[in-house]
Amino acid sequence: MRKLPHQQMAVEIARSYLGEERVRTAVPGAGAGGTLPSYGVTITLNDGLVLNAEVTRQGGQMLWIMPEHASFEPRLTLEECTQAAQRFLQKHGYAAMEASDYQVYDGLAVIRFAALQDGVLIYPDQLKLQ
Repeated sequence: MRKLPHQQMAVEIARSYLGEERVRTAVPGAGAGGTLPSYGVTITLNDGLVLNAEVTRQGGQMLWIMPEHASFEPRLTLEECTQAAQRFLQKHGYAAMEASDYQVYDGLAVIRFAALQDGVLIYPDQLKLQ
């Protein structure tokens, strides 16, 4: 685990995580203390979508990413969203995950994935993708 030397490193980690080609701007944002101290990052994608994210201070891992506003015009089916989420998880090293349920809020699909081990879903090891 690496300890981040400063906020700017968190900005670079967030840009890289989302893909440089998708990011118009990324700037320091509000971070958090507590159990998982983190640096905040505010990201604007090329399509104008603004995301808020946090990167852990210890280890420099992406903790979470969420859109600033959550009202979207649906452009993909739920199946297409699930497939895109699975590709995203595989790209970031979470290949052994399976969709377990979903919810849709104002056009935003939130899909819950649980770790899959020997054919068994491990519910305590869950991720939610939007």
